Amino acid sequence: MSVRVVFAAGLEECCDNMFHDKSVTCILPVQPHRLESKSCRSQERAVACTDPYMAYMAWLMLTWVLMLCPTSAFRSELESSEELPSELSTLTSGLKAASCRGQVEGLMVDLLRVCEQRRAHQCPDGLQKLFTKGAVVYWMDQTVKLQKDAVLWAGFWNGGQAGRTTKDDLFRFVRLMGMQTVHPDTGLGKLVEKNNDLTSCQDENIVNNFWKSASSAFIKQMAIKGQSKLLVLVNKAIDQTAFGLLNSVLYKYELPWVRFQHSQKSRNWHPQVLFVDMRANCHNLEKAVAVVLKTVPFECIECNEACGLDETLRARVQQNL
Repeated sequence: MSVRVVFAAGLEECCDNMFHDKSVTCILPVQPHRLESKSCRSQERAVACTDPYMAYMAWLMLTWVLMLCPTSAFRSELESSEELPSELSTLTSGLKAASCRGQVEGLMVDLLRVCEQRRAHQCPDGLQKLFTKGAVVYWMDQTVKLQKDAVLWAGFWNGGQAGRTTKDDLFRFVRLMGMQTVHPDTGLGKLVEKNNDLTSCQDENIVNNFWKSASSAFIKQMAIKGQSKLLVLVNKAIDQTAFGLLNSVLYKYELPWVRFQHSQKSRNWHPQVLFVDMRANCHNLEKAVAVVLKTVPFECIECNEACGLDETLRARVQQNL
């Protein structure tokens, strides 16, 4: 078996913390899998490796890279054959993490395609305003259409407690309720999910602006649809740490837009709002939520360690909502 070593610029920054020697960035074995890209092929320098031990070590290193490097770094090299307009590429050049840059640029390319398909005018200019000012672009409304009542959520992840706090459990429960999420079940939500949910971007202004605009579009669609019941599932500590509730998209953007749409007399949108706290701390959650919802009435029920996202919880939710 031979091993090919490819020097891909996109992975160089991604793996910088792991490989102090920047000449080693992307190792691609011929067997059993091969990763190829237009970018990699154009910059390729191949190194023959016929020693079985070296071949085995190269395969282990590739596995390490795939586990520890964000998938978006590969996406930016392997999937995107388009170049961003200068006004957009300038925005991403200042992002601190290469993995974040890959995710944001991937999302920008996807949104440009959506804009062009809608035959909208001045697509790059509109996206620039979205990412720099949190502006709402009219053609994005088509990507957030709701087929069912939508659920808001925060803090569920694939490493969570099985049956309670994994994303799969969350999405299964939402379907059990006969509802949908705004992310990832809408078109825009799917684009964000495709770009790794922008998870590598912490405290980046252009990403915060995107979430501000996207949240506005999501909640506006709920109001237009006349959704009468709003379920919010929360599995976060109520603090200001990087992954705490007070720094979440839900708390910073989605709930304030619920308050805004609720206050619009012309909209006449007054949904019944119910929070489900997976950490069984409704007392503190209610105090935190009241700060952003202000006059919007809401209720909270607790789901402790003995409680799961199942039929029993569905019945409790339906009794309270």
